[in-house]
Order: sequence, then structure tokens, then C-alpha cells
Amino acid sequence: RRTRNSIYAFGSVFLLGTFLVVSNFIVPIGTIMAERTFYLPSVGLIVILAALVAYAMESKWRKSMLAFMVIIGIAYGARTMARNTVWHDRETLFTDMAATASQSVHTNNNLGIYYMDTDQWDLARIVLERALKITPDHPSLMNSLGILAEHDMRYAEAEKYYLRALELRPHYVKAVSSLARMYYDAGAYTKVANIALLEYQNKNDDDLYAVYALSMIRLKKYQDV
Repeated sequence: RRTRNSIYAFGSVFLLGTFLVVSNFIVPIGTIMAERTFYLPSVGLIVILAALVAYAMESKWRKSMLAFMVIIGIAYGARTMARNTVWHDRETLFTDMAATASQSVHTNNNLGIYYMDTDQWDLARIVLERALKITPDHPSLMNSLGILAEHDMRYAEAEKYYLRALELRPHYVKAVSSLARMYYDAGAYTKVANIALLEYQNKNDDDLYAVYALSMIRLKKYQDV
């Protein structure tokens, strides 16, 4: 009995301890609650359940436990089949996430990115504006709004969003890439060179130095190249 109680205690402590890390109660981790955050804590739950099953199988409840396990297996099998339809593709996944976690900036931003990737810009605008009302200052969302504004040829607004993303998260790779690409397309090669050189000094990435060199070629500063 003492051994069984120790197992229950260990499982409970492990479950609670690892769950609190990702629960957003102690420290906000910036993500929504989902099954992936329960992978490690579930080990504690499995330990407790295994101990309960082992105890039941050695008692008069053996047949009841077997029936219960069959029912649970069927129920979870059906649930898995239902969830497989949600994970069919990016659209079904992000649409379901936005429906079940409508107040999450992450889910709305991901759905907006999907709509932009598939040229559904009007839908992207609706979803991203909704995300903006949830969290006005979110680096990834700022980058997405910049891409949307750039597509609408609102270049000054796009620049504002990209710069805001970099203000919120310095050296944010996606915002750096988006801003540099927009400047390059606009022929603002000096700005591209400045961004590439600054980011290269922060992170020695050969691709950034290549962008700097290409900008210098456009500016006909061949000696710098």
C-alpha cells in the first residue's frame, strides 16, 4: 500500500509540476493551451492511471476494469478519427483553431497567413483585423499586417508595421526579410544595404552579406562589393 501511495504521489507531483510550467499561470509563455503542452505532464497522469489499473486488475473489479478499458479505447479511437479531419490541411486546422480559440492572436494570425498564402486577401484582412483588436502589439501580427498593407500598395503603412515588429522584437528575421524585400522592390537599395549590414553584424549570416553585396551592385558601388 505504501508503495502504491508513493506512486500516486510521484505521478501527482510530476503532473502538477510540469503542467504549471506551461499553464500561463506562473509565467506567460505566449501560446494557447493545446494538447502539445500536455505531452510531458501526461506522463504523470499515465503513472497514476497505470497504478490504478494494476490495483483494479488484482481485485474483484478486474472484469469491470477490462470493460472500462475497452470503452475508453473505443471512445478515444472515435475521437482520434474525428480530429484527423481537423488536421487534414492547413485550412481545416487553422479554421478550427480560430473557432475554438477565437480570442487567440496566434490562431487568427496563422489563419490570416494561410489566407494570404492562398490569395484570399479579403478573408485575410478580416482575420488579421480581428487579431489586431485582441493584441495590438504582437511582432508576428505586425509582420502579417505589413504584408497585407504592401499587397494593397499601402507602402508607408506596411513600413510602419514592419518597423513596429522590429521595435517589439529586435532582429526579428521575418520582419527584417519583409522590410528589406519591400525596400529592394521599391529601389531603395541604400536602405536595404543598411538593414543587411546591421543584421549581419548581429548575426553572421552569409545570406545577409549577399543581400548587402547585391544592394551595393545596384548602387554601382563596386569597390564595396
